[in-house]
Amino acid sequence: MCFIPKPNIFRSLHIGSWNINGLGDKSDDDDFLNIVHKYDILILTETWLAGSDCIDIPGYYVYSHSRNKPSQVNRNYGGIAVLVKVHLRKYVKVIDVDSNFHVWLKLCMNVGLDNDLYIGCVYIPPATSSFYKSNPTLDPYQELNDKVVKYQSIGDVLITGDFNARTSSLNDFLKNDNDEYLPVRGDLDFYNADSNDTLRCNSDKNVNSFGKKILQVCKENSLRILNGRIIGDLLGNYTCTRYNGKSVVDYAILSKCLLSKITYFRVIPDEEITDTALSDHSPILLNLEVRQNIVKYDKKLSSNRCQNGFLWKSDSQEKYKETLKLPIIQNEINKIMTDETPPPNQEGVDIFCKLVS
Repeated sequence: MCFIPKPNIFRSLHIGSWNINGLGDKSDDDDFLNIVHKYDILILTETWLAGSDCIDIPGYYVYSHSRNKPSQVNRNYGGIAVLVKVHLRKYVKVIDVDSNFHVWLKLCMNVGLDNDLYIGCVYIPPATSSFYKSNPTLDPYQELNDKVVKYQSIGDVLITGDFNARTSSLNDFLKNDNDEYLPVRGDLDFYNADSNDTLRCNSDKNVNSFGKKILQVCKENSLRILNGRIIGDLLGNYTCTRYNGKSVVDYAILSKCLLSKITYFRVIPDEEITDTALSDHSPILLNLEVRQNIVKYDKKLSSNRCQNGFLWKSDSQEKYKETLKLPIIQNEINKIMTDETPPPNQEGVDIFCKLVS
């Protein structure tokens, strides 16, 4: 009997961001490329590239967005580059480049999501930046909030990058919010009470003005910060290390309905980056679970090319034991053990087969 896997299976996308402190010739650096290749979609911030600069990274489609350079400044600052693995290119579209602070992508739901995912690639200069002196009317967080409102009305939202916001472990949700005493008429009929979610941890105990603003964006739009909340970063590790201290300013923030789709979130530690001089920021990475038809069938495949059984070798016992210890296998075993015991008949056999399939 030939075993053919199901065509609709779960896989995941690795998405994240990295403030690269000027891309320059780092795109030819092996250590840089080793980090890049961990991602399916990577947002690089502070690229410092001019509009005429080209980026070539094998295996990736690259879109570069340069910030307008004031005439009195000698070099470029800011800048965002979006790297998308070539095989995902047909699912990703750059849709909004009107801001100096963010670029927006649309990740099509056909990749295996319940809704289209709108990804905001964010770099917001520090509140003390001279950029605001020459642009005093700009409010980066009001711009960001407006975009979140726009795109969350037609899909789900993920924003990631360097926000230069320090939030400590303050709530990103409305505590004890409820709709029990709202009027029965008018626009408030559509009000959805916020939920009290898992509290965050944060190694950075400081709060600044931009931190308060991003928390307000989260509360107004039911967004959740992954840092310090998800497996892989339960302590809220620092994302920036400089001569004057450490901070958490790089975030991944998303629609709260997507929390169940995130299997882990990481701040990639220095020990995984051979050349720590690449940047004083750490890359951040999230794992987004998606459904996608990625199994391709060969119609000419004959049954005699299929394996009819498993050939047990001398080392198979140890490999089998190690496989059983894998977290994904343990999770499936726990599901079976905690579910109600199937009845001892054909119905029970069908239920068990469905559990392990």
